[in-house]
Amino acid sequence: MGQYFVTATSNLENMKVHVGCRTFYLVSILMMMVFSFAAVSIAFGNPIQQNQSSQTTLTGLQTEYTDTPLGIDVEHPRFSWQMSAPDGGHGYFQTAYQIVVTDSDGDEVWDTGRVESDISVHIEYAGQAIKPTTRYKWEVIVWDQDGNPVSNSSWFETGLMNSNPDLSAWDGATWIGGAEKDVLESGTPASEGERAKQRSVPRDRFFRL
Repeated sequence: MGQYFVTATSNLENMKVHVGCRTFYLVSILMMMVFSFAAVSIAFGNPIQQNQSSQTTLTGLQTEYTDTPLGIDVEHPRFSWQMSAPDGGHGYFQTAYQIVVTDSDGDEVWDTGRVESDISVHIEYAGQAIKPTTRYKWEVIVWDQDGNPVSNSSWFETGLMNSNPDLSAWDGATWIGGAEKDVLESGTPASEGERAKQRSVPRDRFFRL
């Protein structure tokens, strides 16, 4: 009887050890599967989204239909841009945008916040009053159809903001170059070539305050 009890006890212990080993084996396999799946997901799980965040770009940034314009006299300039998909990419589109404008001191003068819209042309400035003869930097952030952001920046520079010489914006301004008689410094009449060179300089740069 005692021998039978010892044998039964030994068999029970062996069963426990067998069950324990089998459980450990199953758990190990399950953990290996989970880690393998995670590694595959990181490497290959969402290649389109990775391409969008790294390759989608914003191009054609313009202010008043011009790249980095000088001497604009518009109180509410309009901004435009284009979203470019990577080579061979399809189904890319804008779902939201944000524009931030800062002045030459780096102070923020306008922030649209995130605007849910696919419009990317003729976005009219609606911030603080634009100052004359000031360079402004503007940055646009765009979110695509998957919520991935992409950004780019540009700038524009204002002129005197009013062409009427009787207004205060022109106080103290004196024209340099292009005198009325259009003569050289030596006093001799300017040739057609010299006049062409003078005309090639933007008129909005022909003032000194």
